Amino acid sequence: MVSDGRLPYGAARFVTAQTYCAGPASCTVQRYLILHPPVGSVRANCLSHMLLIIVFWAWAAGVGLGFGLGLEKLLKRIWGPLPCLLKDSPELLIVGGLSVLAWLVAILSFALPVALPMQLGLSALSSVLLVTNRVRLRLLLLTYGGSWQEAGALAGLLAGALVVLILTHAAQPPTFPDSALYHAQFIQWMHRYPLVPGLGNLRGQLAFNSHAHLLTAFFSPATPT
Repeated sequence: MVSDGRLPYGAARFVTAQTYCAGPASCTVQRYLILHPPVGSVRANCLSHMLLIIVFWAWAAGVGLGFGLGLEKLLKRIWGPLPCLLKDSPELLIVGGLSVLAWLVAILSFALPVALPMQLGLSALSSVLLVTNRVRLRLLLLTYGGSWQEAGALAGLLAGALVVLILTHAAQPPTFPDSALYHAQFIQWMHRYPLVPGLGNLRGQLAFNSHAHLLTAFFSPATPT
């Protein structure tokens, strides 16, 4: 990636993103424009962005935990008792639940856009699983809280500092070139339409099959279509 240098906020910058060659004499350079907002605007919006990110994190954690508890109950019926590392870790349950969510979104996206009805429906299903497993959830949270108490105040401070650093980074504008090249466009296609056959003919990267895009689309604001 080549850029024309760092410019102050409020200025625009062209960045060379990728060069595509269809043959020895046929190459095209694709560029995109980065607009740097004024410093005052960034500072004014930073807090609101962080609060919004926390809301979306809480949404993702709640949905993931609901499906994770449902997955745990299913695996217990199939294989019996699970290892303590899995059943006593909300983080692993959330990761497992988000994996279930990604597969559900992938299947539903063949017929439905990843829009508000799907978001509300799957979030409601996760809430039902949380209520159904409320006794298990309460025990899990008590055990998890006790483990943090045993870890001590220093562990809590280190974890808090890590969360602040991640939150600060998450509130920044995206800098990864592919975010502007096709990530954002792919998510908009998912928000507006079910799976579109032949979409990769418009741009090859739009045919990439990434479940990370499914989760990003699900946990991004979308309107009914």
